[in-house]
Parts: sequence; structure tokens; C-alpha cells
Amino acid sequence: MSIGLGQVCLRTGRTSEAFNHLHESPRLWRQTGVRFREALLFGAIAVSGRPVEAAEHAARARDIAEARGDAGILARALAQLGHAHRTQGATDRAREHYRRAESIFRELGLPDADDVAQHLREL
Repeated sequence: MSIGLGQVCLRTGRTSEAFNHLHESPRLWRQTGVRFREALLFGAIAVSGRPVEAAEHAARARDIAEARGDAGILARALAQLGHAHRTQGATDRAREHYRRAESIFRELGLPDADDVAQHLREL
């Protein structure tokens, strides 16, 4: 329930409330052993004004996705890393993550590639 509420809050601009819900979700998932989702969830914190924490957790998601061979999740984690680094002003690092994410999204034929390409143009 916390992740759903967190996502709704993010989409409606209630970032502090979103962080509270998203922060609660990993505790619940740890209790049920869903480590993968825990790592991915924190990538979403990038849009809630906590880019340093978002980058740490998005990096965990990236590592888990690479270990599992999950290209779609890897691309999403890389895009989240790009967002977090862009927010921190680290444009070279953001560009690196965005390029890799865009490449993977294109290989998978996913429309997310166009969104990431737009972020690259904005850097």
C-alpha cells in the first residue's frame, strides 16, 4: 500500500508525503524478502528532492538489475541515476547514465528512449 500511495503523491507534487510513504515501503518489503523492489523504489526518490539518497538507491537497483540480467529495470535505474546526478549538477555523470539508459531502451524497443533522449538534449 505504501508504494501506491507514494507514487500517487509523487505524481501530484506532494513530495514530502511521497517520501514518507516510499520510505516505509522498503521496511515492509524487507520483512517479506522482496529486496529487488526495495532498491528500485528508492530510485523514485530522485523526484522528491533527495537526489543524494536517490543516487545511492538507484545505484543499488542498477547493481541488482545487472546481476539478474534484467535490461528493462537496468535502464530505468540508469535513468533514475541520470535524474539524480542532473539534480545535483553533475551533468557529466548524468549524461553517462542517460546515454546508457537510452541505448538499452532503444535495444528493447521501449518508448522511454525518447524521454531519456530529451533529458540528454536538456543537459
